[in-house]
Amino acid sequence: MSNVRCTAWALSVALILCITVPCGNASCQESKSHAKNKPPKVVIDAFQKAYPNATIRNCSRERENGKTFYEIESTDGTMERNVIFAADGSVSEMEESVGAAALPEGIQKSIANAFAGYTIVHPERSTKGTVVQYEMVLAKGKKRIEITLGENGEIIHKK
Repeated sequence: MSNVRCTAWALSVALILCITVPCGNASCQESKSHAKNKPPKVVIDAFQKAYPNATIRNCSRERENGKTFYEIESTDGTMERNVIFAADGSVSEMEESVGAAALPEGIQKSIANAFAGYTIVHPERSTKGTVVQYEMVLAKGKKRIEITLGENGEIIHKK
């Protein structure tokens, strides 16, 4: 490829990336096709106040039981966080990544007793109201199990 073609190709790729890749700013950049998914200002303000150092990766709108909710997916250092807000800016639900070593002792004991030899993959803490649960995948060789545990280690769901 000649230098002119390489430069033109590189500029084309850069332009496409700028147009299609979310910019990660706190305003959930708007495009015509995604304008309806943009959270209202009160939601963005609530997110920024609660997580001033977080970078927004994506925003989406959801309907549940006739109510509209807005999900903001973000990163804050190494923490991945998804927060679902009601239209008034109140938090409905939150999922945060947690390291396996940072899981509460009751969770770790429950896994060790019920799933000996499994490795914890992608653990998340899910908070909805005052209810805290831990969701993760357990791996042993090629076998995978999805589990949800209560705050004290009780197994709520296994798939």
